[in-house]
Amino acid sequence: MSSYYNLDPKILLKENLEEIFNNEIKKARLNRTTLSLITIDFSRTHGEEALKKAAKTLQCKIRCTDIIGRTKIKELTVIVPNVDRKRAMLLVNRLRQSMDSFKKDESDKINIGFSSFPEDGISKKELIDKATYSLYKNKLW
Repeated sequence: MSSYYNLDPKILLKENLEEIFNNEIKKARLNRTTLSLITIDFSRTHGEEALKKAAKTLQCKIRCTDIIGRTKIKELTVIVPNVDRKRAMLLVNRLRQSMDSFKKDESDKINIGFSSFPEDGISKKELIDKATYSLYKNKLW
């Protein structure tokens, strides 16, 4: 296992997160509930240590039913079952405020994107694409 994935045992690796995401989408369809996906990009921050601290803070800001994973070297993703688009937006704003404390200077950027089932899509690909689009759209600001 690559060392950059060893943030915390509670933070899943990409492969495990994808499997859980597939299952959560199936559950949301079956139960006619909502589901949100939040992606947090730390690519323009200083180092692994900031990411580790941010991951620990993130774990304190989400519910015990939410699932966090590391999808890229400097990217965390949170699966948020039973949360619609409106509530996801509120959560994203709270997370953004919490993550701002990890910036060392003005050049550090932490970007957050999200999508919600079924508003933004009903398939894994649609939800990931929408969250990614939202993330990169925020990078432009």
